[in-house]
Amino acid sequence: MEYKEEIYTDKNGNIGKLRRYKKLNDKKYRLRKRFVKVMAIGLSFATLIGIGKLLFKDDDNNKYANYNVTTTVSTNNYDYNNDENSYYSYNVEQGEDDIVSYKPLTPLNVNEGDIESFKTYLRNNPVKYTYEDLYNVDKAYNNYKPNDIKTPSNSVLVVNGLLSADALYNKVLENNEAYYNDTKNNNAKAFFNELKKKDIKEICVVIAEVVNSEVKKENLNILDVCKNLEHLKIFEDKAAFNNASVNDNMCLSVNERFIEKIFKFYNNGRDCYDEVIVHEIMHLIQYMTSNLNKEDGVEMGPFVSYVDSNEVNPLNLTWILESNAEVEMSEYTGSEITTYSTQVGYLNSVNLALSSSHSYPTNDIYTISYQKDWNAIYDIFGAKTDSEKKDVMKCLYSIEVSQTADDNFYEAYNGKYGKEIKNNDDLKQEVKKTCAREALLELSRVFYRNMCDNLNKKDFYLEDAFYLIRLWESDLLYHLDYNLEEEYLVCKDFIDSYNNIQNEFFKMLAKSLGCTIDNIYEWYDNYSMKTDKGNNYVLNNFDSKKKEFLTDMQKERYKKGTPRLSSIDEIMSVQKEGKSY
Repeated sequence: MEYKEEIYTDKNGNIGKLRRYKKLNDKKYRLRKRFVKVMAIGLSFATLIGIGKLLFKDDDNNKYANYNVTTTVSTNNYDYNNDENSYYSYNVEQGEDDIVSYKPLTPLNVNEGDIESFKTYLRNNPVKYTYEDLYNVDKAYNNYKPNDIKTPSNSVLVVNGLLSADALYNKVLENNEAYYNDTKNNNAKAFFNELKKKDIKEICVVIAEVVNSEVKKENLNILDVCKNLEHLKIFEDKAAFNNASVNDNMCLSVNERFIEKIFKFYNNGRDCYDEVIVHEIMHLIQYMTSNLNKEDGVEMGPFVSYVDSNEVNPLNLTWILESNAEVEMSEYTGSEITTYSTQVGYLNSVNLALSSSHSYPTNDIYTISYQKDWNAIYDIFGAKTDSEKKDVMKCLYSIEVSQTADDNFYEAYNGKYGKEIKNNDDLKQEVKKTCAREALLELSRVFYRNMCDNLNKKDFYLEDAFYLIRLWESDLLYHLDYNLEEEYLVCKDFIDSYNNIQNEFFKMLAKSLGCTIDNIYEWYDNYSMKTDKGNNYVLNNFDSKKKEFLTDMQKERYKKGTPRLSSIDEIMSVQKEGKSY
């Protein structure tokens, strides 16, 4: 989408950019208001948490609303190095990542038997999730049935192969009248106001623009998308804390007055109204595969929410739904991701863990919510056995627990441990962070397993492996709290387990190169991504899109001197002695 940028400076001296989008603004029918986005650079972490609870919230007034607001738990926004009360903390600017002299790359050709032995080690050492007996994985796995919804042969909304804004507008008016005036439907008048027709028309035009663009970009079937859009209703939201929402009755509601109040209160930022609407339109597309039959559970993409069930459900992953919607919104509008940023960060971690696999199509995890069948998730992970598939479920659901407020999980926790967790923030954060570390350990196993796809291929070098591991560890450290002694002790099990995996991997490399494992660690400790002749890696076996993603991750996560996980024990020991590492 075409835009122009304007530089602004807020009252605190923070410099930012405003983006004005021509694609939406220059249309005859355009969204009629522009509001300022809440994201001044200097906002505290606590404020960011508060904002995360307000933006892009899905409807929770309806008992069938299953996709609720989520919050972040990572504390990576803190800078402990500037905290006078911090102790035993490492200095991120120290390390061995200065530009080094160029030397020839070291080719690898690992024996297939040794690769299989390493994979056997991974299989024999699965992640033990602290709360996995609460996850209900076995029952969800055994009871899941793929969505059997068939693509319709036609739709009243499709004209010349595209979603027609006029046809959608007429259908919405028809649906609104029937839904709003249904005497049996108490929810409509309790929570929604009717919008003016011109406002509905404006939104329908934007929906058509976004849907047609997304269908073309992702090669979706327009009839699949329009199947449930035929049930769309659009209202004004009366709820106190909703900006905009989509529920599983196909009601899109917008609370412009609330958006205005919130973004006028935080009056430094960028226009956001279009972003709110486009994010919700992505949710409308995610509903394309649902049969909207609440007796069978509600599908949204490949994910299933079982209505009125009190059981924990690892098939319902709202963090992926929100991340997918936010990433697609960002790509469509050209805006940066600010809301759900930590959840998108976990999606990036999944993509990074999968990127080395030759069987993983580039970036498929970012649009997994457009698939019809949960088995598509197993395919992405290359999970074939029942055990491997359940490992995937546990990993992704652990991230769900770490990023969302899952009432059923909290009830199950209370039932087992006799502790009320829902309103106990300290206990809740402890559980969330435990789940996050365990999910990251599983993703580490996936990362190293997938890197094996390259070890006996031509033109894959030791330096390529070191580059990928440096990126992976930089990403892990983004999610983890460990750089104070008390946090380090909590993370020690994770660090030890990760180092065990890496140690087995390095043993395999050492055997291939005819050297000692100490040599491998020494070379890894001294590895730098840059030499005096350029990059110290080539990744010849990676396509251009994967390389672009890795470069983006390097810019986003990697900092000079970011510690290697194998060095953290020594770093903390030295710091306790009051010395510099």
